Amino acid sequence: MVRDLDASNRRSWDTESAVRGFAREAGLQEPEKAILRILGPKLSDMRVLDMGVGAGRTTPYLAPLAQEYRAFDSSVRMVRECRRRFPGIRFDVADAAALKDIPDRSFDFILFSYNGIDGLSHERRLKVFDEVLRVGRPGGWFAFSSHNLQSIKSLFALRLELPPGRFVRSLRRCLLTRLHNPSPVKLLRQDHAMINEAAHFLKLKHYYIKPRAQIRQLTEAGFDQVQLLGLDGRRIFSGDLDRCEDSWIYYLCTPFAGSATRTAVDNTV
Repeated sequence: MVRDLDASNRRSWDTESAVRGFAREAGLQEPEKAILRILGPKLSDMRVLDMGVGAGRTTPYLAPLAQEYRAFDSSVRMVRECRRRFPGIRFDVADAAALKDIPDRSFDFILFSYNGIDGLSHERRLKVFDEVLRVGRPGGWFAFSSHNLQSIKSLFALRLELPPGRFVRSLRRCLLTRLHNPSPVKLLRQDHAMINEAAHFLKLKHYYIKPRAQIRQLTEAGFDQVQLLGLDGRRIFSGDLDRCEDSWIYYLCTPFAGSATRTAVDNTV
């Protein structure tokens, strides 16, 4: 079942239409800009790994700044497009949960953007964290974005103010979302859930998680500090975690495993 889920999501992204859509994406998101400001001039001394790079949206911003830049994606078509757009840069087809060709402690900054980790099952998500800890250098950084389970009411909502054509599409999406998922009330009782997204013609299931649960996952995996950034690029602090309804959140973790003492969550968010 787990294998079927991951394979189904992977097939949805490994299509020419998906590549064209991702190739049209340009620019960094506000939380990504904030992360680059946090890293600042240190990037020039860093070896950077861009996980789930898609069609290369982040490549023009990271590759010129880093001491070394390497990227991969699970989609053969996405990697082919990256190689076409950015000759001379190394792009590989790889599995984020099994980075067999990457030695231990190879990278200083690892990025998994655009909620790429949410296309994986819970078990494989945890394996990604293990692999990041293995290939990342102690004192390094890991950043990724993930869907926020506290935002799901918007997935089930019908927008009455839309013009007729868009209202019909909104109605269809709303009905399909309700038909193919548990109710928002049931989902919000959980820490995380796989949600069948009608916005993607029901071809994708994405992992949604509450911020506190995500922090707990990271600390249990071995990450010592976690910072959260909302869609506007601003820090989300502990007192606001349960109220945050941004559709997704960026998590910035430092350092990698190796510290003798794990810090408390409330000291870092």
